[in-house]
Amino acid sequence: MAEENTDISSMIEDEDSDDPNIQTELTAFRAQWMSELKTSSGAGGWSGRQLRAQGLKRTQDTAREEKATELFLRAVQEEQKGAVYVAIKFYRMAMQLVPDIEFRINYSRPPRCRPGWREIQGGQC
Repeated sequence: MAEENTDISSMIEDEDSDDPNIQTELTAFRAQWMSELKTSSGAGGWSGRQLRAQGLKRTQDTAREEKATELFLRAVQEEQKGAVYVAIKFYRMAMQLVPDIEFRINYSRPPRCRPGWREIQGGQC
């Protein structure tokens, strides 16, 4: 036991010495260690937990936008049927999910293709 204490104290004394070789080796070791930590931590320092959280957020955003699109298109249908107050309710719900949903939607028909438009304009949709 006493022998272990003297070994430890001699190691501590060696670390505290101002030997330039030891300091150089220590600095080189620290630099190599830090570079290994940076490369092993993944893409640009992102941990696996951060990447999973980012993927989950993307999935939630996509689901939110799909639901908002569904609500907005339902509002358009209700408005075309003449149920304006019901349409407003659906527009509001869609806008609460995604505030700029009207600019993100890809409509299946051009805006001028509404019921009765062919008869008035004589055009095709």
